[in-house]
Amino acid sequence: MLLAALLVMPGTAAEIDRLVAPAKGAAQEQQRSAYFTPETFPLEWTEEDQLYFVAEDTAVYEALCANYSFYPQRVSWQAGYNFNTEGEYAQWAQQVTADQWAQVLAEDYTYVYLYQISPGFAEKYASLFADPGDIVGRALYAVDKTGGSVQLRRVWPALS
Repeated sequence: MLLAALLVMPGTAAEIDRLVAPAKGAAQEQQRSAYFTPETFPLEWTEEDQLYFVAEDTAVYEALCANYSFYPQRVSWQAGYNFNTEGEYAQWAQQVTADQWAQVLAEDYTYVYLYQISPGFAEKYASLFADPGDIVGRALYAVDKTGGSVQLRRVWPALS
């Protein structure tokens, strides 16, 4: 029986590590530096601030990691963090129009972090951005609610 168990065991130390400590292996494979922490957030954070996290074409894992990394501050994806209803992870997506998303952002949010976006994201939500040519993943946008409408203005990384 021991010989049979040894025959089906993975051959490399990395494979064994993933079996023995799957959370450790997942954390090493995931670039945790991509998620903000209270210490790495590039702007001053107050109790009134709320961060909206967008991770298209991904499973729930990224949203959970972002929430964990940013604790005790709250990260949200209330309207459906995966807006891409055509992608591989469409089962976690919701059809959200630009107007619907703007309403959600206007009610509660001060920042939007576009962690990962699909190719069609920029076209669908361009009307919400101050500069539609500047819609990129891994960027932080401030939610500007002046003038009765919502405009997202990139604040990090700084425009060159």
